[in-house]
Amino acid sequence: MINIHENISRFISPLFFKTIGLDIFGRYKWIQKTLEWTEKERSEWRLKRLGDILEFAWNHVSFYREYWGDHGIIFKRPTSFEELDAYPILTKKIYKENENRFQPDILNMIRYQNKFTGGTTGEPVQYLQDIEQWVLTQAFLLWCWSLAGYKFGDSVGVIAGGSLVPEKITAEIKLRNYFERKLFLFGVYMDEKLAKEYYEKLNAYKVQYLYGYPSIIYLFAQFLGKQKLKLPHIKAVITTAEMLHRNYRNTIESVLSCKVFNDLGCNDGGYEAFECHLHNGFHYNDLQ
Repeated sequence: MINIHENISRFISPLFFKTIGLDIFGRYKWIQKTLEWTEKERSEWRLKRLGDILEFAWNHVSFYREYWGDHGIIFKRPTSFEELDAYPILTKKIYKENENRFQPDILNMIRYQNKFTGGTTGEPVQYLQDIEQWVLTQAFLLWCWSLAGYKFGDSVGVIAGGSLVPEKITAEIKLRNYFERKLFLFGVYMDEKLAKEYYEKLNAYKVQYLYGYPSIIYLFAQFLGKQKLKLPHIKAVITTAEMLHRNYRNTIESVLSCKVFNDLGCNDGGYEAFECHLHNGFHYNDLQ
Protein backbone atom coordinates (compact mmCIF):
# COMPACT_ATOMS: atom_id res chain seq x y z
CA MET A 1 0.00 0.00 0.00
CA ILE A 2 1.34 3.47 -0.90
CA ASN A 3 1.97 5.59 2.20
CA ILE A 4 1.01 9.11 1.11
CA HIS A 5 2.46 10.72 4.24
CA GLU A 6 5.78 8.95 3.68
CA ASN A 7 5.96 10.05 0.04
CA ILE A 8 5.13 13.64 0.95
CA SER A 9 7.90 13.59 3.56
CA ARG A 10 10.51 12.26 1.17
CA PHE A 11 9.75 14.30 -1.92
CA ILE A 12 8.38 17.62 -0.66
CA SER A 13 10.43 18.06 2.53
CA PRO A 14 13.65 19.26 0.80
CA LEU A 15 11.72 22.08 -0.88
CA PHE A 16 9.82 22.92 2.32
CA PHE A 17 12.93 23.18 4.50
CA LYS A 18 14.84 25.18 1.89
CA THR A 19 11.89 27.57 1.51
CA ILE A 20 11.89 28.40 5.24
CA GLY A 21 15.66 28.88 5.21
CA LEU A 22 16.64 25.52 6.66
CA ASP A 23 18.52 23.86 3.81
CA ILE A 24 19.21 20.63 5.71
CA PHE A 25 19.25 18.49 2.58
CA GLY A 26 21.67 20.85 0.83
CA ARG A 27 24.06 20.56 3.76
CA TYR A 28 23.51 16.79 3.81
CA LYS A 29 24.72 16.60 0.19
CA TRP A 30 27.72 18.73 1.15
CA ILE A 31 28.57 16.34 4.02
CA GLN A 32 28.43 13.42 1.60
CA LYS A 33 30.91 15.21 -0.69
CA THR A 34 33.28 15.89 2.21
CA LEU A 35 33.60 12.14 2.80
CA GLU A 36 35.80 12.13 -0.31
CA TRP A 37 38.11 14.87 0.95
CA THR A 38 41.73 14.09 1.74
CA GLU A 39 43.01 14.49 5.30
CA LYS A 40 44.84 17.65 4.17
CA GLU A 41 41.64 19.16 2.75
CA ARG A 42 39.72 18.42 5.94
CA SER A 43 42.48 19.89 8.08
CA GLU A 44 42.65 23.09 6.00
CA TRP A 45 38.86 23.53 6.16
CA ARG A 46 38.79 22.98 9.94
CA LEU A 47 41.62 25.46 10.53
CA LYS A 48 39.87 28.13 8.49
CA ARG A 49 36.60 27.46 10.31
CA LEU A 50 38.37 27.71 13.68
CA GLY A 51 39.88 31.02 12.62
CA ASP A 52 36.48 32.34 11.55
CA ILE A 53 34.92 31.41 14.91
CA LEU A 54 37.73 32.92 17.00
CA GLU A 55 37.79 36.08 14.90
CA PHE A 56 34.03 36.53 15.21
CA ALA A 57 34.18 36.05 18.99
CA TRP A 58 37.06 38.53 19.32
CA ASN A 59 35.41 41.20 17.16
CA HIS A 60 31.79 40.89 18.29
CA VAL A 61 31.63 39.41 21.83
CA SER A 62 33.08 41.73 24.46
CA PHE A 63 33.35 39.01 27.09
CA TYR A 64 35.75 36.91 24.99
CA ARG A 65 37.88 39.95 24.17
CA GLU A 66 38.27 40.75 27.89
CA TYR A 67 38.56 37.15 29.11
CA TRP A 68 41.13 36.16 26.54
CA GLY A 69 43.00 39.44 27.01
CA ASP A 70 43.19 38.83 30.77
CA HIS A 71 44.99 35.57 29.94
CA GLY A 72 47.49 37.22 27.62
CA ILE A 73 45.81 36.43 24.31
CA ILE A 74 46.36 38.89 21.48
CA PHE A 75 44.18 37.59 18.67
CA LYS A 76 45.58 36.49 15.34
CA ARG A 77 44.20 33.87 13.03
CA PRO A 78 45.68 30.47 13.98
CA THR A 79 48.09 28.70 11.66
CA SER A 80 47.90 25.43 13.60
CA PHE A 81 45.43 23.75 15.96
CA GLU A 82 48.07 23.68 18.72
CA GLU A 83 47.71 27.46 19.10
CA LEU A 84 44.28 26.82 20.63
CA ASP A 85 46.06 25.42 23.72
CA ALA A 86 46.97 28.99 24.74
CA TYR A 87 43.30 29.95 25.12
CA PRO A 88 41.83 29.65 28.65
CA ILE A 89 39.14 27.06 29.33
CA LEU A 90 35.64 28.47 29.76
CA THR A 91 33.92 26.64 32.62
CA LYS A 92 30.17 26.35 33.14
CA LYS A 93 30.55 28.42 36.34
CA ILE A 94 32.21 31.30 34.50
CA TYR A 95 29.62 31.10 31.74
CA LYS A 96 26.69 31.27 34.17
CA GLU A 97 28.25 34.19 36.04
CA ASN A 98 28.55 36.13 32.76
CA GLU A 99 25.57 34.69 30.86
CA ASN A 100 24.27 38.07 29.64
CA ARG A 101 27.64 39.09 28.23
CA PHE A 102 27.89 36.39 25.57
CA GLN A 103 25.51 37.97 23.07
CA PRO A 104 27.36 39.34 20.02
CA ASP A 105 26.91 43.02 19.21
CA ILE A 106 25.35 42.09 15.86
CA LEU A 107 22.81 39.63 17.27
CA ASN A 108 19.98 41.39 15.41
CA MET A 109 21.66 40.34 12.14
CA ILE A 110 21.83 36.63 13.04
CA ARG A 111 19.11 33.98 12.86
CA TYR A 112 19.23 32.11 16.13
CA GLN A 113 17.14 30.11 18.57
CA ASN A 114 17.06 29.77 22.35
CA LYS A 115 18.26 26.37 23.51
CA PHE A 116 18.98 24.54 26.77
CA THR A 117 21.53 21.88 27.60
CA GLY A 118 20.05 18.52 28.61
CA GLY A 119 21.07 18.77 32.25
CA THR A 120 22.60 15.28 32.38
CA THR A 121 25.82 16.73 33.84
CA GLY A 122 24.16 19.23 36.16
CA GLU A 123 21.80 22.19 36.03
CA PRO A 124 20.60 22.96 32.46
CA VAL A 125 22.15 26.04 30.86
CA GLN A 126 20.41 28.34 28.40
CA TYR A 127 22.34 29.43 25.32
CA LEU A 128 21.79 30.87 21.85
CA GLN A 129 22.39 28.70 18.80
CA ASP A 130 22.67 30.18 15.33
CA ILE A 131 20.45 28.53 12.76
CA GLU A 132 23.36 27.84 10.39
CA GLN A 133 24.99 25.63 13.02
CA TRP A 134 21.69 23.92 13.81
CA VAL A 135 21.13 23.12 10.12
CA LEU A 136 24.61 21.59 9.82
CA THR A 137 24.00 19.49 12.93
CA GLN A 138 20.67 18.24 11.58
CA ALA A 139 22.28 17.37 8.26
CA PHE A 140 24.97 15.34 10.01
CA LEU A 141 22.34 13.59 12.12
CA LEU A 142 20.54 12.67 8.90
CA TRP A 143 23.75 11.04 7.69
CA CYS A 144 24.30 9.37 11.09
CA TRP A 145 20.83 7.89 11.14
CA SER A 146 21.34 6.53 7.63
CA LEU A 147 23.99 4.25 9.19
CA ALA A 148 21.10 2.61 11.08
CA GLY A 149 19.13 2.18 7.84
CA TYR A 150 16.99 5.28 8.31
CA LYS A 151 15.62 7.14 5.28
CA PHE A 152 13.98 10.52 5.66
CA GLY A 153 10.25 9.87 5.73
CA ASP A 154 10.50 6.77 7.91
CA SER A 155 8.30 7.09 11.01
CA VAL A 156 10.07 7.96 14.27
CA GLY A 157 8.86 7.71 17.86
CA VAL A 158 10.64 9.86 20.44
CA ILE A 159 10.51 9.01 24.16
CA ALA A 160 12.49 11.59 26.10
CA GLY A 161 12.42 14.71 28.23
CA GLY A 162 12.69 18.41 27.47
CA SER A 163 16.05 18.26 25.68
CA LEU A 164 14.45 16.25 22.83
CA VAL A 165 10.70 16.81 23.22
CA PRO A 166 9.61 20.40 22.45
CA GLU A 167 8.09 22.19 25.42
CA LYS A 168 5.91 24.40 23.22
CA ILE A 169 4.46 23.02 20.00
CA THR A 170 4.33 25.95 17.59
CA ALA A 171 2.78 25.86 14.12
CA GLU A 172 6.26 25.58 12.59
CA ILE A 173 7.16 22.65 14.85
CA LYS A 174 3.88 20.91 13.99
CA LEU A 175 4.64 21.31 10.29
CA ARG A 176 8.21 20.08 10.73
CA ASN A 177 7.00 17.08 12.74
CA TYR A 178 4.57 16.25 9.96
CA PHE A 179 7.32 16.22 7.34
CA GLU A 180 9.75 14.41 9.66
CA ARG A 181 7.00 11.94 10.68
CA LYS A 182 7.89 12.19 14.37
CA LEU A 183 5.67 11.18 17.26
CA PHE A 184 6.79 12.84 20.51
CA LEU A 185 6.05 11.13 23.84
CA PHE A 186 7.26 12.85 26.99
CA GLY A 187 9.22 10.35 29.06
CA VAL A 188 11.31 10.96 32.18
CA TYR A 189 9.75 8.06 34.07
CA MET A 190 7.97 4.84 33.11
CA ASP A 191 5.44 2.49 34.68
CA GLU A 192 3.27 -0.34 33.39
CA LYS A 193 0.28 1.87 32.60
CA LEU A 194 2.33 4.48 30.72
CA ALA A 195 4.26 1.77 28.86
CA LYS A 196 0.99 0.27 27.61
CA GLU A 197 -0.30 3.71 26.57
CA TYR A 198 2.91 4.52 24.68
CA TYR A 199 2.97 1.08 23.10
CA GLU A 200 -0.52 1.63 21.67
CA LYS A 201 0.43 5.05 20.28
CA LEU A 202 3.70 3.83 18.76
CA ASN A 203 2.03 0.76 17.27
CA ALA A 204 -0.80 2.82 15.78
CA TYR A 205 1.78 5.21 14.28
CA LYS A 206 3.67 2.20 12.85
CA VAL A 207 6.92 3.53 14.24
CA GLN A 208 10.01 2.24 12.44
CA TYR A 209 12.67 3.96 14.55
CA LEU A 210 12.52 4.62 18.28
CA TYR A 211 14.66 7.47 19.63
CA GLY A 212 15.26 8.70 23.18
CA TYR A 213 16.89 8.28 26.55
CA PRO A 214 18.37 4.78 27.03
CA SER A 215 17.17 4.43 30.63
CA ILE A 216 13.54 5.19 29.71
CA ILE A 217 13.55 3.00 26.59
CA TYR A 218 15.12 0.23 28.71
CA LEU A 219 12.27 0.46 31.25
CA PHE A 220 9.76 0.69 28.41
CA ALA A 221 11.21 -2.51 26.89
CA GLN A 222 11.09 -4.27 30.26
CA PHE A 223 7.37 -3.58 30.62
CA LEU A 224 6.71 -4.67 27.03
CA GLY A 225 8.59 -7.88 27.70
CA LYS A 226 6.51 -8.62 30.78
CA GLN A 227 3.31 -8.00 28.83
CA LYS A 228 4.63 -9.96 25.80
CA LEU A 229 4.01 -6.98 23.50
CA LYS A 230 5.91 -6.35 20.26
CA LEU A 231 6.33 -3.37 17.94
CA PRO A 232 6.18 -5.16 14.59
CA HIS A 233 7.35 -2.25 12.42
CA ILE A 234 10.42 -1.30 14.45
CA LYS A 235 13.75 -1.42 12.56
CA ALA A 236 16.18 0.11 15.06
CA VAL A 237 16.43 1.99 18.33
CA ILE A 238 18.63 5.10 18.62
CA THR A 239 19.65 6.21 22.11
CA THR A 240 21.17 9.49 23.27
CA ALA A 241 21.76 11.91 26.20
CA GLU A 242 22.73 9.21 28.77
CA MET A 243 25.11 6.28 29.11
CA LEU A 244 23.94 3.25 27.17
CA HIS A 245 24.79 0.49 29.64
CA ARG A 246 25.31 -3.03 28.36
CA ASN A 247 22.21 -4.37 30.15
CA TYR A 248 20.15 -1.55 28.62
CA ARG A 249 21.30 -2.49 25.12
CA ASN A 250 20.81 -6.23 25.67
CA THR A 251 17.28 -5.85 27.06
CA ILE A 252 16.13 -3.41 24.37
CA GLU A 253 17.51 -5.54 21.55
CA SER A 254 16.03 -8.73 23.00
CA VAL A 255 12.52 -7.37 23.59
CA LEU A 256 12.20 -5.18 20.49
CA SER A 257 14.07 -7.62 18.21
CA CYS A 258 16.24 -4.92 16.60
CA LYS A 259 19.67 -3.34 16.98
CA VAL A 260 20.44 -0.34 19.18
CA PHE A 261 22.57 2.49 17.77
CA ASN A 262 24.15 4.85 20.29
CA ASP A 263 24.27 8.58 19.53
CA LEU A 264 26.68 10.75 21.53
CA GLY A 265 25.80 14.42 21.16
CA CYS A 266 26.62 17.86 22.50
CA ASN A 267 24.08 20.18 20.93
CA ASP A 268 25.54 23.37 22.40
CA GLY A 269 28.96 22.50 20.97
CA GLY A 270 27.67 21.10 17.69
CA TYR A 271 29.36 17.75 18.34
CA GLU A 272 27.77 14.47 17.25
CA ALA A 273 29.10 10.91 17.15
CA PHE A 274 27.23 7.82 16.06
CA GLU A 275 27.58 4.05 15.87
CA CYS A 276 27.43 2.24 12.54
CA HIS A 277 26.47 -1.42 12.00
CA LEU A 278 29.82 -2.58 13.43
CA HIS A 279 28.96 -1.18 16.89
CA ASN A 280 32.66 -0.79 17.60
CA GLY A 281 33.28 2.90 18.23
CA PHE A 282 31.79 6.09 16.82
CA HIS A 283 31.82 8.11 13.63
CA TYR A 284 32.03 11.83 14.33
CA ASN A 285 31.91 14.93 12.19
CA ASP A 286 35.19 16.85 12.55
CA LEU A 287 33.80 19.63 10.32
CA GLN A 288 31.07 20.86 12.68
